[in-house]
Amino acid sequence: MSHILNERRIRALLTRHIKRSDWRRTDTLIPEYFVERAARRADLVAVNGHLKAYEIKSDLDQLSRLAGQIEVYSRYFESVTVVCTRKHLDSVVTRTDAAIGVMCVSDEGFEYVRAARQRDIDVDAWLSHLPITAIREALKCRGIRCPRVDRAEVLAVARGCMSALDARSTVFTYLKTEKRKQRVALSQRARVHAVRDPLEEHRAMLREYIDSRGIAMY
Repeated sequence: MSHILNERRIRALLTRHIKRSDWRRTDTLIPEYFVERAARRADLVAVNGHLKAYEIKSDLDQLSRLAGQIEVYSRYFESVTVVCTRKHLDSVVTRTDAAIGVMCVSDEGFEYVRAARQRDIDVDAWLSHLPITAIREALKCRGIRCPRVDRAEVLAVARGCMSALDARSTVFTYLKTEKRKQRVALSQRARVHAVRDPLEEHRAMLREYIDSRGIAMY
């Protein structure tokens, strides 16, 4: 019997699917990942070898925003994949170029329709994933003092001494570290509260994530 697949269910299925593939304990998944100063939100981001964005289009979704989402994600992630139900499959394939991955989800599982191509992103895109404190710390580790507090000035210093590869490594370390901190914080709250509110926990996780990254507010 076929069921309507909403975004929440698809994300849960996708999370399990990804973790059953080439997954290591040091890898991480981040739901609802904000980019472009919080103007866009990728449904799921995987940090496992590459920085991968997944955009979910459920039975309840429209495709009116897809072109804009793909355009933005392609600037900030090394690969982009649209995960859609059969309802949207033909339209998604038609509306996206050959570099964008396409997966079709159903009650039976996932079908890889088109593999996502890996792409290089520039140093500015990598640095956009980091709050100013993380950039300053990365510079400090390289023996570069950066007392400025203005983000634009710190970025100018970082561009002058960090390659895209350097920035990429810093982003991977930061995202994995922050995700571990969030898991610990959520676990601690769960032990403190006898009655758990899943919705509030989810909101708290998003607040902590946005606050820790900081860049959305600069």
